[in-house]
Amino acid sequence: MKKHLSTKRIIPLLLISVLLFSAVSGCGSAPADGGAIEVNNEAGTDAGIDEGADEAVTVGAYGYNLSGVAGPYGHEFGGGTGQTDFTPVVFESYEEDLRQQVAETNFLGEVQQQVTADTGVTLKSNFGVGDVAEQLTLMIADRSYPDFVFSRSNLSKFMEAEAFIDLAPLIEEYGPNIKKLYGKSFDTHYDEEGHIYYLGQDFVNNLPLDPEVGYQLQLAVLEEQGYPEIRTLDQWADAIRTYKEAHPEIDGQPTIGITLTCGEGWRWFITLGNPGGFATGCADDGQYYVDPVTMETVYRFILPEHREYFRWMNGLYNEGLLDPDSFTQTHDEYLQKIASGRVLGLMDADWSIESATSVLISEGKPERDYGYFPATMSEDILHPIYREPVYMASNGVGITDNCEDPVRAIQFLDYLAREEIQVMTNWGFEGENWEIADGKRVFTAAEQERRTSDPDGRTIETGHGLLSYPWPCYGSGVFDKDGYSIMPYTEESLIADYTEPVKKALDAYGVSMWRDLYPQAEDLYFPPWGAAWYIQDALDPASEAGQIQTRCNDLTAEYLMRAVAASPEEFDVIWDEYQQKLQENDVDRLGVLMTEMVKDRASWYTPE
Repeated sequence: MKKHLSTKRIIPLLLISVLLFSAVSGCGSAPADGGAIEVNNEAGTDAGIDEGADEAVTVGAYGYNLSGVAGPYGHEFGGGTGQTDFTPVVFESYEEDLRQQVAETNFLGEVQQQVTADTGVTLKSNFGVGDVAEQLTLMIADRSYPDFVFSRSNLSKFMEAEAFIDLAPLIEEYGPNIKKLYGKSFDTHYDEEGHIYYLGQDFVNNLPLDPEVGYQLQLAVLEEQGYPEIRTLDQWADAIRTYKEAHPEIDGQPTIGITLTCGEGWRWFITLGNPGGFATGCADDGQYYVDPVTMETVYRFILPEHREYFRWMNGLYNEGLLDPDSFTQTHDEYLQKIASGRVLGLMDADWSIESATSVLISEGKPERDYGYFPATMSEDILHPIYREPVYMASNGVGITDNCEDPVRAIQFLDYLAREEIQVMTNWGFEGENWEIADGKRVFTAAEQERRTSDPDGRTIETGHGLLSYPWPCYGSGVFDKDGYSIMPYTEESLIADYTEPVKKALDAYGVSMWRDLYPQAEDLYFPPWGAAWYIQDALDPASEAGQIQTRCNDLTAEYLMRAVAASPEEFDVIWDEYQQKLQENDVDRLGVLMTEMVKDRASWYTPE
């Protein structure tokens, strides 16, 4: 892709809730078990070690020499950044996305301890809770920033407060691996003045693997019904209805057909709003529909297809197939229901339910986990999630002006971007966690068993994957100098992670992965604007478009829930009232403003 530099800094809308978490402080020097040991380097690699260096190199607590980057010897570090200062330092970060596994480990996993041994850096992560907007306002007002900040929906506030330093000169001098990681996408970080204020958090060059979203259906339902075709919403609902009638209870508790999580802030977007777009063929452009030819953009809830989708939802609610608690329950209550194994169908993102499905697997109920299906209103509508992705550095991690040692900070980021370190932080250590078999990097049998039986516990203990997102990270389509995958998210690793009920279901459908059931990029259109949700979340709340969008979103949250929970006779009355309210709040003007921004964004890129 080619880019046109712009001052607009685009921040995506994943709208993940954040909790303010006062993280435990990690040790800033040696690993917890007493520090470095000396071993002969014959079994290790020596890339990057200065000629004439002592053969015995200092390595971390787990006995691994990571390409000669061990600090006390002052070796060339991170592919040429020339780091010589390895004294212990604690960097604090604020991450807008709560990652419970990071919160629980907070740089205490095996991988993190090795990182500290290599660099002298301990990372203390902090998260947000409650009224995040208010907390961030206070943080910005008194300029009490940590060293690093990762933000998405609030990044514009830090930018407006000039909280971030310009990374461009630091990267030029100390960031060869950062530039290598982002490759041709690196230039999308610059504004028109040539400044770089943050490093993009998206995985660079991701292959389309298993779907993140879809209409989920319990594997037990599929097996009992002989693995029926699930291509339309009605087929999906029929499977749930039939199983619920046959099994009114599961493990002594009432069976729940479908449940949503709409009782806490932004989460209605994910399980109530977004599925209506996918089911009607609207690609992932957030609250908007972008015409693929003209790029004319509208607030998608004014489309007549959405009326019919939510009428269908209203029918599910009135027959008792949709959980009446869907609009009031907390997210924890929602997850508890899923973890009990009694929820048959979901319409959520995999990252939203992962903690609950991990419980099902660890408690020996893998048949209560879910399959993913590209269900839409009718078979002529293609589920759009595999539309070709366009990488844009639209948000990410910045170094704040409170950081006392920005050189060490950028060298730390460059270290994380180094190819060998990306392998280590994601896979662990060769021989202990992974090996080469049949020309591929794979997890050892023992590690694979842990990944399958106790994924959360394993992640907390090892720290694998916790220094990828939101830090600079390669995607699943990148391979190291030896041709092995840098990320453990390959077709082979995903298939290896499948439980027996998943493998049985996929075999019955004649495919290898859930992805294979979905329309692929070649069946869909290319979006030169990337995704409109990058744009919508970057809107200044005080701007004309920002104010209209806020009003329309507030109306939408209210009226979608009212319409779905209404009697069938009331549905059209409520929907018509909703449409009138949108018109009164300038929804058409919002479409005009968004169209301008989408077309501007499209000018950044042209297909290769």
